[in-house]
Amino acid sequence: MLTRVLPAMGEGDVALVAHGHYLRILTAVFLRQAPRFAASISLDAGSTSVLGFSREQPAILAWNHGAHLPMEPSES
Repeated sequence: MLTRVLPAMGEGDVALVAHGHYLRILTAVFLRQAPRFAASISLDAGSTSVLGFSREQPAILAWNHGAHLPMEPSES
C-alpha cells in the first residue's frame, strides 16, 4: 500500500480510509518501525490523523483528532 501512496503524496494530499488495525500498522511502517509497534498506537474509531514529513523524516503531523484538525502541524 505505501509503495502506491508515497508517489501520490508528492503530488498532493492522499486520504486513506480503513479499519484502525490496518491504519495503525500502516503508520508504524510509514514511521520505519516494525509492524508490531502498531500495538502501542491508540486510534479511535472515526478519528482523523495526518502523516507527512518533518525535516524530511516520516512523521505524525496530527493524530486521533475528531471532526476538526489543527490548522498548522505542531513543530515539536
